[in-house]
Parts: sequence; C-alpha cells; structure tokens
Amino acid sequence: MNRRTSFFLALMLVGCQATQTVVEPKGGSKSESSDRPSPIVPNVADNSDENPSDPQKVSEKKITAEIAKQERDQVEATRVTVAQPGSNGWRLAKVDPLAFGAMLDDASKKWSDIAGSFEMTLQNTEMRGQQLGKFLISDKSLYRIEYVDVGDPTGPNVVRADGKNKLILNGKQPVKKGLVGQPGQPLAKGMFYRLFTRQAFEPFTEGRPTWEPVLSNLKQQGYSVTLESKDMESGGVMRPFYRLIAKKPGQGLNAFEARFDGIRLVPLTMKMNATSADGKPITAEWRAIWNFNQQVKDKLI
Repeated sequence: MNRRTSFFLALMLVGCQATQTVVEPKGGSKSESSDRPSPIVPNVADNSDENPSDPQKVSEKKITAEIAKQERDQVEATRVTVAQPGSNGWRLAKVDPLAFGAMLDDASKKWSDIAGSFEMTLQNTEMRGQQLGKFLISDKSLYRIEYVDVGDPTGPNVVRADGKNKLILNGKQPVKKGLVGQPGQPLAKGMFYRLFTRQAFEPFTEGRPTWEPVLSNLKQQGYSVTLESKDMESGGVMRPFYRLIAKKPGQGLNAFEARFDGIRLVPLTMKMNATSADGKPITAEWRAIWNFNQQVKDKLI
C-alpha cells in the first residue's frame, strides 16, 4: 500500500430510519479545530548555486526537493488542536472527572437499537489518511462495532457478536474469541492512544468499567485531567455537552480531548496527539453520528 494513499472503509447504513440523531452541534469542533499548515518545502529556485542553463541539474534538484517533501509529509504531523481548558465558553463542570467516567460506563451498559457512523483522520509514523466506518448495535448479544487502531489502521479492526459468540479482530493479531456477556480483560496500560476508539465502546462490549479506570490511570501517570460543560443548540433545542481534556508532555500520549452529549452520554468527537518512541508525532481525530431507536437486527445478520 502506498503510504501517501488515503485508506477508506466506507460502509453504508441501509434501511435505518433515524428517530433521534445525536451529533456535535455546528460551531463545535470544526470552528475550534487547528489550522492545518503544509510542511515547509525548500524552494529550489532560490538556491544560489543552481545553474538555470543546465536543465538536467534543475530537474534533479526538483526531484530531490520533492522526495524530501514527501519524506517530511510522513513525519511532520498535521497537529490536532486539543483545547485549552476554559476556552470558547466552556466552564469547569460540577461533576468530578472520575465520577463522570463512572457515569459514562453506566450509560454505555444500556445501549440498544443504535446505528452510527464515524470518520477518522490520522497520521502515524508510516502513513496518513482518512477512515470511515460504522457501529451497529441491536443489544448486548448482537452488534458490529468497527474501530481504528492508530498503530495499524488498515485493519480489519472490528468487535462483533452474533448472538452467542464475540470476536475481536485487530489487524494481523490473533482473533480473540469469547462468549457474549463474558467480561473481557482490560487493555495493557499505554494502549489508550492507539485504541481509544475501541475502548470507548468497551463498557458495552466487555461488560466492565472502562472510562473511570482509564481516567484514574491517566491521573496516576501525572496527566492534568479537566472536565468542562457547555450548553449548545442541537436540533433546534439547547442541550448540555461535556468536554474532557487530558494533557502531559513526553513520549506516548501527549494530549487527548473528547466531547460528549450531556443527555445520552455518548462520545461525539475524540482527538489526540502522541509522540512515538523515536520522537515522531502521531495524531488522530474521530467524529461520530449516533442514530437511536433503530431496527438494525436484520442488517447485522
């Protein structure tokens, strides 16, 4: 696969009639997202030792500059802006972040009749691109949830249950099998920045608390963790939203931001910046649309 080729996993949601849709309101993440500057590329025409009368030399320099640009495109990340606490009208929430994590875990257990879709842009040390996917949930025994492994985004990356058995596919790793309703083991520490789009669904798929332990672990590692709230218009009505921010410099996860609908308590956007072991930047931004009260069982089967 060409490293500069965008990778797509576009799966249509056919026959799902939404009766309630939850998405981040306009003016949410888009207006607050980072500008995406292009890498700085040397201008070969400004090279003083270049001889314009030598076409071959000019061509070689242009080729060299283009190769250098392509190499920088792979390692110079388009930084995702994780918000500063208190910006854009957000205010410190009345609930503690760990208590909010427990609220998310509890709300996730009750999911049913959901048809959702997401788009995710990311860049790791080897490639950059966009991925599209879906998550379909009938109940705790029948679902198909696609996610993105930031370290290996080409997949297949899916968690699914057929009514009796549960399978976890993660790229070329061995398939994990279990019975529906059987609690799964927590992921190893340090994997959150790679698999946060899977962990966001694990209170439901694995039947155990996930957000509260993740936030507790981040605080133990020295991250500053902030929870904020803000009322915004969505679908013609005002409703509450929450913004979770965690930051810490150094190797691994540097900054993480997630925004949640304050009524359904589902993640609407999640984004992060990280640094690889060799100092290269890794970035990702996930944006989702949730459709509730869906009849998805037939489509799942």
